[in-house]
Amino acid sequence: MVDRRTMLRLLGAGSAAASLELLGSDAAAAFEPFDFEPTTVNVLESLALRYQALYHSTPPTELMVPVSAHLELVDDLAKQCSGATQQRVLRNHSQVALLAGRLAFFDLRDSLTGVTRSRGVRAQT
Repeated sequence: MVDRRTMLRLLGAGSAAASLELLGSDAAAAFEPFDFEPTTVNVLESLALRYQALYHSTPPTELMVPVSAHLELVDDLAKQCSGATQQRVLRNHSQVALLAGRLAFFDLRDSLTGVTRSRGVRAQT
C-alpha cells in the first residue's frame, strides 16, 4: 500500500513526465501551434480525475501543489495547440481550476485565491 506522500510524489512525477514528453528538441516548433498525441491529453485528463479522487483523502495544502503545477502546465500547453485538442486541454484546465478554487476557498480559507483559481486566473504573488 502506498501512503499519501508517496502518491503525491508519483502524481507530480507523472505530470513532469507528461510535460517532458511534450517538449521537443526543435526550438522553432515551440512557436508554431501543434497537436498533441492523444495519449498526452489522456494523461492530463487522468491526472485531473486522480486529483479529484484525492480531494477527500489528502490534506489541501499537499494537494494544492500538484494541482497548481498542473494548471501552469496546461496554461502553457493550451497556447500551443489548436482545434479539438485545444478544447480538450481547456476542458481539463477548467476541471482542475475548479478543484483548485474549491481547495483554496473552502479548505484553505483563502477566498481571494479561491475565486481567481476557479475562474482560471493565476493569482498574483
